[in-house]
Amino acid sequence: GMVVEFREANLVMANLVNRRDEEVVNAGDTFYYPITSKGTAVDYVAGYRLSDNLQVDTDNVITLSIDQFKMHPFHIPWNVQDQVKYDTMALNMRQAGEAIARAIDSKVHAVALAGFTQTKQNASATGLIGDLTRAHITGAFTALNTSDVPYTDRAWVFHPTAFNEILNMTSDYFTSHDFVDNSPMVSGNIGTMLGAPVYISTNVGTSTAGSPAETSYANLYFHRDAIALAMQRQPEMEQQYDIDTQGIFGNVRTGYGCVLLRGDHGVVINTVND
Repeated sequence: GMVVEFREANLVMANLVNRRDEEVVNAGDTFYYPITSKGTAVDYVAGYRLSDNLQVDTDNVITLSIDQFKMHPFHIPWNVQDQVKYDTMALNMRQAGEAIARAIDSKVHAVALAGFTQTKQNASATGLIGDLTRAHITGAFTALNTSDVPYTDRAWVFHPTAFNEILNMTSDYFTSHDFVDNSPMVSGNIGTMLGAPVYISTNVGTSTAGSPAETSYANLYFHRDAIALAMQRQPEMEQQYDIDTQGIFGNVRTGYGCVLLRGDHGVVINTVND
């Protein structure tokens, strides 16, 4: 119970994407995810058959493979176990849950960084990434709008240093009522911007570009259907006393898969830690 509690408390990305846990929970290592094409309405003409207006089928099937298997083993010596049994076990389970959460979120971030087709703030061959501006925020917003991405189920995920840049923008853009509501900070959600919740995560992906080379944080703005995640085996705890090492061997393990569904449903906004 504590492992799941700590895992859920530290997940950001995994709770913002399309979850397909129920499809793979029983068996199998592959899930085939259908992607439908954008349709166009046609005019009704009396006397014409429906088949006269059939559109070209450009639907696609994307394969989601359960290929991520993560563990976090630990060992509690017998003398420590006797002295502080509950506290030691709880601390180890907390650490394991947080490690699993970081692994899951980092994988989702990596899929986004590799697959999102739209970016803001790219380093040029000779130039470095500049400060985050209002234009980068509104540009990302406009990029999804022009791609006909639904306005609902979008989210922003920023590295703490990137969010700091937003807070320090002139004219208080982030705190303006044009951008945010007055919702409190809950479960990592630090507010709402342009109608979508804003989250902070230290697990955002990184990339290196420019000359001299510069490492940037890949902050994200995306729709839930941009990425699919399937947890086949929820984090589970194992433990056993080992007489050879005179202590308890513990382990937390999980199995899951993650895949890009729609690259145009997300934007990468690169920033650096100034």
